[in-house]
Amino acid sequence: MARGWSKVRSFALWLLLWGGLGLFFASEAAIRQFPGRERSMPWTDALLVNIPFYLLWGLLALGVLRLAGAFPIAGDRRARLRAVAVHLAASLVVAALHLLLSELFFEIIRVWRGRTTPFAEAVAFSFRHNFHVNLLTYWGIVAFRHLRDYDRGLREKELVATRLERQLAHAELQALRMQLQPHFLFNALNSISSLVFENPEAADRMLVRLSDLLRQALESDGQQEIPLGRELDFVGRYLDLERMRYSDRLEVTTRVEPGVEDAAVPAFVLQPLVENAIVHGVGRSAEPVEVTLSARRAGDELVLEVCNGLPAAAAAPGAGAPAGGAGVGLHNTRARLEQLYGARGRLELEVQPGRRAVARVLVPFRELEPAPFVS
Repeated sequence: MARGWSKVRSFALWLLLWGGLGLFFASEAAIRQFPGRERSMPWTDALLVNIPFYLLWGLLALGVLRLAGAFPIAGDRRARLRAVAVHLAASLVVAALHLLLSELFFEIIRVWRGRTTPFAEAVAFSFRHNFHVNLLTYWGIVAFRHLRDYDRGLREKELVATRLERQLAHAELQALRMQLQPHFLFNALNSISSLVFENPEAADRMLVRLSDLLRQALESDGQQEIPLGRELDFVGRYLDLERMRYSDRLEVTTRVEPGVEDAAVPAFVLQPLVENAIVHGVGRSAEPVEVTLSARRAGDELVLEVCNGLPAAAAAPGAGAPAGGAGVGLHNTRARLEQLYGARGRLELEVQPGRRAVARVLVPFRELEPAPFVS
């Protein structure tokens, strides 16, 4: 029903456009002073001549538009020549038909007013003065159809290109994320294997924790962004797993500014940073090492930081501190930030005075819509 009303509205607007053209030329005829006449054409005559003349063109133009769509002047040379030949013949027919139908209407008006101009004479006069204008009108309608189709084609190509670009970006993000998950899994299994003989009970507990982590990772499959609160919960489970491995050597501190738990962050963004901190900090030190997670808002950005202490050898210049960031996890984190946020997503790595390594992620601050409740 709505589609039917839309067609009626479009048809009415189309006739209104042609009626407006008739009104424009009627006003021109009523204002203009013709040579040899004491006054210009009366407004009544001007309206009776011009508005029906152009309204009839509006009706015939619908057929011309369909014909132009069926025979576009495009494609190979043979198709173009065929289309031009069809439109040349059609322009002659439509131009003549328009003048004949117009004069039939005008004849009714003349009879009604008691005027006795011979019909053949009136038709001949109309052909001499309007036939060439009608030909131009026909070709103008054909040109309008071709321009409209060309514009639609451009917009469709832009939409297709945009859709393909989004699909490519999504595919690249999915590929990067799928690289992260096996990387995390293999590292976690290596951690468990190192405890199988030394501490079987701890290895068993780690396997249980790992299964929980994998379940949580699969639940968010396909989501590129999740609330910061969910990401922190996932990282917290991962840190519980690592605490079992390093026992008293790993100390964790979390500082989250109130009001940022619902901020959107890339799924799996913190785990590789925390893993990197543990490998370069706890893994290379015989002393307890503190790993600090912090999240805060800075203007229109969300700042996530993972800090860890470094052994003296790792903090020395050129000793392989994590500032290079050449690992799979860090490389993929950078790539995902670039895909999701462009220049507004950044990963910064630095070694601060006091043997402190910092991995900092900056993304645009944006709160995620809460998931709909399903009963």
